[in-house]
Amino acid sequence: MMLLRKTLLYMPAGTLGPLIQLATIVVLTHWLAPVELGVYALVVALQDLAQIATLSWWSQYVLRYLDETDPALRARQDRTEIGVIALAGIAQALLVAGFTIVLGDGPAEPGLIGSAALAGVMRGTVVHASVRARAQQQIGLHAFAQMAAPCLSLGLSLAGFALFGPGLTVAFLAMALGHCLVALPMALKLDYRQVRGGIDHATLRRGFRYGVFTALGAGLAWGSMQSMRFVTDLVFGAAAVGLIHVGWGIGQRIATQLSVLATTALFPMAASRARTEGIAAGVGQLLVAGPILLAVLAPATVGLAFVAGPAARLLTAPAYQEMTAAILPVAMLAGGVRAFRNHYLDEILQLTDRSRLMTALDGLEAVTTMLLCGAGALLYGIAGALIGCLVAAILATALAVVLVARQHGPLLTARAIFATGTACLAMAAVLAALPRPEGLVGLTVTCCLGGTVYLAIYTLFEHRALRQLACGSFTRKHGG
Repeated sequence: MMLLRKTLLYMPAGTLGPLIQLATIVVLTHWLAPVELGVYALVVALQDLAQIATLSWWSQYVLRYLDETDPALRARQDRTEIGVIALAGIAQALLVAGFTIVLGDGPAEPGLIGSAALAGVMRGTVVHASVRARAQQQIGLHAFAQMAAPCLSLGLSLAGFALFGPGLTVAFLAMALGHCLVALPMALKLDYRQVRGGIDHATLRRGFRYGVFTALGAGLAWGSMQSMRFVTDLVFGAAAVGLIHVGWGIGQRIATQLSVLATTALFPMAASRARTEGIAAGVGQLLVAGPILLAVLAPATVGLAFVAGPAARLLTAPAYQEMTAAILPVAMLAGGVRAFRNHYLDEILQLTDRSRLMTALDGLEAVTTMLLCGAGALLYGIAGALIGCLVAAILATALAVVLVARQHGPLLTARAIFATGTACLAMAAVLAALPRPEGLVGLTVTCCLGGTVYLAIYTLFEHRALRQLACGSFTRKHGG
């Protein structure tokens, strides 16, 4: 029952947090013009890059190796972490400020530069604090970071827009303040031990050796995910970025967060088993994720394709509706393919210390994405850029499946593929027969009907696997 219990405990953070982030994207369409939303999307993407470049390597080391048994080692880890966070914060501020200056067509306003830099630092700090809480399996604290930060940022943005008028500086100041209000109590709650003293250089080197390839891979994955926005900005301008940001962002985020919701509890448990029982036991725990991800992502992708138009009309401002409806299905499919690799295949490679292979795969996808996205944009416009991103994700994931399967055996059984495919086809048939939904009630009823049909057919084929998963006995054997 341990896996199911922890998955359920992670569920509030895995559902409410992403819903708030999705709501932020939707709400901003009603306050910001496409060109402003385009600049906002680019700056946020660059904040993510700064966090990856300066702090993510340490976050991955902490998630994998934070010690719970040796007080002396834990003290060295904790005081090193304080120093790393401080230095990373300075570097993030400088990077985001520089990016913001370069990004604009003309001289950037000092208020925008400062607010974007401060927001980037606070976002990066909360992201790491959330990873630290996850490593300590403090699920409530992890949930607090995931939910409170975007909620406060959105609420403060709306208050700022009402008081001072909508604008990018107000949005980023609200983001900075919201994340600061979350970071302060988290710093008090996280279990730091004996933080006095300087950075332990041996611990720092171990963290860097473990995390550098993971961070490099995350940077390359950032390139894969964000190429669409920057290619669009280069070819079509910031207003086009604003128009595609909504559909692309929602589709990618739904796929990512469904994957996080389904597998968040797995990696800390697998890492713990790898430390105590050996790598084979940890990999066996992670191999459970493949069928789970397929069963979650496939119906979400099919279902979203049927309701993209009504959802776009219901949620977004008129200027964004047509583009959002067109982009959502492709964005969800590309995000689902990438999420399958990131939250399943990459975590197996990470657990088995094959970070270099993971980085090579990320590099292949990043380069392929940039080339295909750029060529598609020049030849066929925004539609070509979208298809280029999708093809690159499929190629990289297919290669990863082959390489990981060679080491660990089949990653998906024919039964799991058949059950998911059959249930998706049944759901699609029902959705196609229903009248086009309009309004919140119609959309909700349609989604519930489709989901019920899928779940019923899937359970018919996989009831034994579901029962094993619920009982906590569903652990695949390591085939390597």
